[in-house]
Amino acid sequence: MKAKKEWKVGLFLAVSLVVAAALVINFSKGTNPFTETTLLHLKTKNVDGLKRNSVVLMAGVPVGSISAIHLDTDTGIVTLDAKIKAQYQISADAKFFIETAGFLGDKYIGVIPGDNKLPALKNGDEVICQESFDLVRAARSATDLMDELKTVASQITNIVNRIDSKLLDEQTLTNLAAGLSNLREISSEASATIAGVNQLILTNTPPINAAIENVVTFSEQLKDAGGDMQNLVATNSVVIDESLANIKATTESLRNLAAAAERGEGLAGKLFSDQELAQNFSVLSSNLVDVSTKLNKGGLWGILWKDKPKKPDDEKPKNLRSPAGHNRR
Repeated sequence: MKAKKEWKVGLFLAVSLVVAAALVINFSKGTNPFTETTLLHLKTKNVDGLKRNSVVLMAGVPVGSISAIHLDTDTGIVTLDAKIKAQYQISADAKFFIETAGFLGDKYIGVIPGDNKLPALKNGDEVICQESFDLVRAARSATDLMDELKTVASQITNIVNRIDSKLLDEQTLTNLAAGLSNLREISSEASATIAGVNQLILTNTPPINAAIENVVTFSEQLKDAGGDMQNLVATNSVVIDESLANIKATTESLRNLAAAAERGEGLAGKLFSDQELAQNFSVLSSNLVDVSTKLNKGGLWGILWKDKPKKPDDEKPKNLRSPAGHNRR
């Protein structure tokens, strides 16, 4: 009787343990050993309190759990082994984040699905997991930022004080006011000048238009003249080439003649180098001048007749006499 009772108690305990285990597996956050899963390696810099068996949620639905956490002390990278239920296919463009349930709740892995344009993640794939928002770290960063802002504000205050004391003194403000007044006067004069120029243009619009038309006409005529000149040159190119060749030949001849004269060759050379010939040529030139003078004065007879010799008295100056023919006493 006692043995039968003990057997019943043992059977009851075994059934209770099985039921309890089933309840635990059914209501647990993770997966059970009988569930087919896909192992993903999530890489992050800070797990921020995430623990083993933390749930993985996608669109608020549990799709897996964290089975292990590994820290690489050399790189400081934390690897999270996430077991995802095989029935959930997560594309490679999905985003993984460490999230918090509530303001101070438990940590979990949140999955944001992508556009499903990439293939699904396979067993053993590595995925980048973004860190969660750390309020303490954010407050610390805000404190550092406030300190920097205080420093910048202090520097700005110093700059403003310096500008106020150095640049915005009474003399500077007076000069600035005078400069603005001068600028206003200059702008007024410029406006008046522009108005006068505008009025001048409006008044002389017909002459200006006529002048512009004349310039256009002159440019057209000049263009036509250029075309005519080009045609003339093209038509008389042979004559122009011959003229240039003749000028070149004449220049060469003159150069040779000058060189021969310098060497004493020819009549010009003899004239330059022989003094006697040069003197005879000078006498001949003088005689030719005399002959031409006689021809002009007396014609042919002026050449045939010799000049009368001059009397000696003619060379002396005559004495001046008084009008009465004698001197008065």
